[in-house]
Amino acid sequence: MGDLPPSTLPIRHLCSNPRCCRPDHLAVGTAKENAHDTVKAGRHRTRREPFAHRKARALAMRNAGGQIEQIAARYGVSLSTAHRAIRGRTWADLPGAREARSSKLTEDCVRAIRKSDEPNKVLAERYGVTASNIHAVRKRASWKHVI
Repeated sequence: MGDLPPSTLPIRHLCSNPRCCRPDHLAVGTAKENAHDTVKAGRHRTRREPFAHRKARALAMRNAGGQIEQIAARYGVSLSTAHRAIRGRTWADLPGAREARSSKLTEDCVRAIRKSDEPNKVLAERYGVTASNIHAVRKRASWKHVI
C-alpha cells in the first residue's frame, strides 16, 4: 500500500460512486478537479429556479386541466409537488386551488361516534371509513376541533 495523501486534498471518486473505496477508482486531486468530476457525472446540483418562475409554474399547474400525473409530467415536477400546488397546500396565496377530496365524516358524525358504545368495526362499516379512522376520532387524534 502507498502513503496516504495530505488531508488538504480531496479524494476524487473516478467511478462517480461516493461509497466506492477501490484504490484503482480513487485519485487525489484538487477541489476544481473534484467539482469537474461531479458535473461530468451529472451529480451537480444547480441553483434553485427563481421564485417568480416557481410561482408562475404553480399557478399554471392550478389552471391546467387533466389528471395530476399528466400535469406533473408536463411541468417536470414530482407528483407530490404537483399535488401540493394544485390543492393549495403550497402557494396558498395563489387563486384557483382545487378542493381537496371531502371527508366522509361530518362534525355531527364525529359527535355521534364519540358518544357511541359500539365497536370501532361496526361504526366503520356504518360510516364507510376504516376502524382505525374511528379509533383516531375517538382518541381525538383526528377531528380535534370538534367538541
